Amino acid sequence: MQRQHLTKDKIVQASIEMIEKGEPLTFSTIARHLATSSQALYNYFGNLKDLRYAIVAKSVNNAVTYVQSEAFGHAGLEGLLSFTMALRKLCFKNQALSQFVVTTPRSKDYPDVTAAFDRLKKLLDQMLATHFTDEHQRLLASRFIRDLTVGDVMNIWMGWFADPSFNVDDSFTTMLALALKMLDEPKK
Repeated sequence: MQRQHLTKDKIVQASIEMIEKGEPLTFSTIARHLATSSQALYNYFGNLKDLRYAIVAKSVNNAVTYVQSEAFGHAGLEGLLSFTMALRKLCFKNQALSQFVVTTPRSKDYPDVTAAFDRLKKLLDQMLATHFTDEHQRLLASRFIRDLTVGDVMNIWMGWFADPSFNVDDSFTTMLALALKMLDEPKK
């Protein structure tokens, strides 16, 4: 592949494919995958760290688009459940990429990544606003949903929720419903 055929997006997409296959991510391996030289990649990314964050930004933006389509038309608790179940489904479908995203430290040095995570949080906040009017409750619910979703996915990946007597999707929806109900209860 000649240099003029390379784009940032092609490099990122090739890297995502390699991550999903469990291949090591280096400029050399990416260049081989793209049939180019590793030096050609430096015209698009200064280093592997810059590429890593471009992968995270693209992955999170793709997740937002997917979750929006899955949760479209749902509001309130049904919308929150659609949001979280879609996110979980995506994480299970793309386990290696999801782990890559989750293990990449947040950095304010990459505005595209910040913008992508802000889009995801804004979508969740919009879903929460249809159910919770109190700002404090919305913040608690947002944090809880993110903690529960990421924790649930990681526990399943690690094999901690392998008991066949209670389906993992059922236990997740039960925990989510119980927590949101507790947040609904009036404060004394």
